[in-house]
Amino acid sequence: MARMILFGAAWSTFGWFFYRRSTKQDQDKDVSHTQFNARLAGGFIVFFALSFSLASFDLIMSLTPHWFSTMFGVYCFAGAYQTGLSTLVIMIYFLKKKGYLGNLVNENHIHDIGKFMLGFCTFWAYVGFSQFMLIWYANIPEETFFYEQRLTGGWEVISYSLPFIKFVFPFLLLLNRPNKRDINVLVKIALWIVFTQIIEIYWLVFPANFENFHFSGLVLTFGTVIGFIGLFGFVVLKRYESAPLIPVGDPRLDQALHHHQ
Repeated sequence: MARMILFGAAWSTFGWFFYRRSTKQDQDKDVSHTQFNARLAGGFIVFFALSFSLASFDLIMSLTPHWFSTMFGVYCFAGAYQTGLSTLVIMIYFLKKKGYLGNLVNENHIHDIGKFMLGFCTFWAYVGFSQFMLIWYANIPEETFFYEQRLTGGWEVISYSLPFIKFVFPFLLLLNRPNKRDINVLVKIALWIVFTQIIEIYWLVFPANFENFHFSGLVLTFGTVIGFIGLFGFVVLKRYESAPLIPVGDPRLDQALHHHQ
């Protein structure tokens, strides 16, 4: 718990520095803020990669103390990044609907996000299959019981469905170029990915504590995630009230607005 508080505080501190420098640049147009954020981002990438992996161990892998996988942190990161990109699409969709973004985000921006979604959809499946294949091939009881728990007691329905609903279905839709360029289509795919991520969290957490599938646990998981989404949305919208929606002082703004044009 102490380590999670430390990680949460560190992530929030990094985020505050990025936000503070960006909003300050909107006022003084000083390019040094961009340079500072770029250097800080390099350090944060390394810190986040390590801290997120440890957080995955603490919050999820520790639920089954005798089981371990060196790939588990990467597996959780792949799902988190995939969901993060989907959340970005959802936010862009609603902001455009409300008229806040106008033509600032065009089809080329949406297309690039869609390509990243396709890439991380594939990466999640690659890491997930690699972890399963290595454990299956080694056939060591200390490792195989993680999947044994999830292939009995009703959990097998989710276990067999997850590769199809979280990889195959969105992968086939994202292969289509027009789907990646149409925000109205892409937001539906994004919502589906977020939905499947919640199911995956349930699949990762609950079998460690419950031998049989419980629908009430799935409802609890959805309720908890929706609560955090509401809190996240509230904080983000409050920030939008006190600062411009786009970084008007960023020297690369004009280049970004005319992306691929």
